[in-house]
Amino acid sequence: MFPIVYKLDEVIDIIIIINYTMIVKGRVIMGREKMFRDYPDVLTPQQVQEMLGVGQRLAYQLLREGKIQNVRMGKLYRVPKAAVIDYLYSGKSAERT
Repeated sequence: MFPIVYKLDEVIDIIIIINYTMIVKGRVIMGREKMFRDYPDVLTPQQVQEMLGVGQRLAYQLLREGKIQNVRMGKLYRVPKAAVIDYLYSGKSAERT
């Protein structure tokens, strides 16, 4: 079932998300490749923190628990930008951690 957008108690459109691309009335509104385009492809935990608008503790918790895919090099975490976007689209970001 697709989410429906309501405005003033009136159904105005149906939003369809296919392969991380939002389509409204047949127009592509936002594709995955356009999200966070100002960030590099490989991120630091601080950049993940900024992108998600969370604190340092939660950002590191998400990385430690593997909720956001990452690579650990010694003490350093590196996170593919695609992993942050996947996390957002997974719906797990709405759950309380």
